Amino acid sequence: MSFQSKQYVFYKATDEDQLGIQEVFKSGKFEGDIAVQYLRDPNPVASFQKEGDKCFLVVLKDKEKDKIIGTGSCIIRSVYWQGEIKRLGYLAGLKLLPEYQKKILFIPAIYRYLYEEIKEEVDLYFTTILSENIAVQKMLEKPRKVMPLYIYAGEYKVYFCKSGIRKRKLKGDIRQCNKDELEALYEAKAKTVNGSLVKIDAYDLKNATFYGLFENGKAVAGGYVLNQQSYKQYVVKSYSFLYSILSKCPSRLLGYPSFPKMNEAANYACTAIWDLEDNKERVERLWAYMRMEARSYDFLMIGLHEKDPLRSCIEKGKHIPYSSRCYWVDWQHNRVPYEKALGENLAVDIAFL
Repeated sequence: MSFQSKQYVFYKATDEDQLGIQEVFKSGKFEGDIAVQYLRDPNPVASFQKEGDKCFLVVLKDKEKDKIIGTGSCIIRSVYWQGEIKRLGYLAGLKLLPEYQKKILFIPAIYRYLYEEIKEEVDLYFTTILSENIAVQKMLEKPRKVMPLYIYAGEYKVYFCKSGIRKRKLKGDIRQCNKDELEALYEAKAKTVNGSLVKIDAYDLKNATFYGLFENGKAVAGGYVLNQQSYKQYVVKSYSFLYSILSKCPSRLLGYPSFPKMNEAANYACTAIWDLEDNKERVERLWAYMRMEARSYDFLMIGLHEKDPLRSCIEKGKHIPYSSRCYWVDWQHNRVPYEKALGENLAVDIAFL
């Protein structure tokens, strides 16, 4: 597919495009109190493929300069939605080199190309936008015939929490366990929350470390810790004045996570926790145990939707937060398929954003 006098062309990314895609990702950064550059080195194509049944990663190339100037992707996953298994398309990696960002026609063109390629394989579309990225929110939330409709689905907050906390005795049988010991619990919980992955070990979760809280030999709460640093990196490019001061302090002694040095990839792991009854006291114990055990990381990341009843468990502890806005993406401008899910809790694992 080409447009604008055939100077630009779209096509599905291959391994040969790795360097060009890396250049696009490295050209941008997140704005905010902690400006973060989000990378997928060393192989962006393989990185996206780890996160779904299928990933369609498209690149936009300037043929005159023989240069990749933009990317966009849709990662297709099997999830529960209203109790049924659906194919969810997560839209991510929509990026342009800075010198092309004013040419807004590129955005609808990338979207249209993606949609035409995957529309037969996806039931629902979802995406997130950083809350501090006001410019992108305004651009995408404004209804346009050439763009899909963005339907706001609530706030999603990510918490950076200190790992390797001081060990203490916790009540109950809490331990690292095999994922098989948690399968029944996970499946029962997943069916009740929109967006939950169908399998406990879906995609790269097969490499996660699992933890459980057991009562009478039965798992009543569970969670995982997943190290993704080999294919997904967060690099801090700048700190606001307040965070710059905090980053130079002994933050771990104050109960906060270690702050990454400027221009260095963070030493992190992603986590999630489930409890069928949303028992906050049990979740707090399991979360404390997981943080005690994860001593090899500077911090753990956990993300929760605004309707998640467990959010207060994480918020009461010391943490560094950042927020995003969740959206259902409606290509047909017909809100009806998504209305049932508005106002409900969404299961969005930070490991898959």
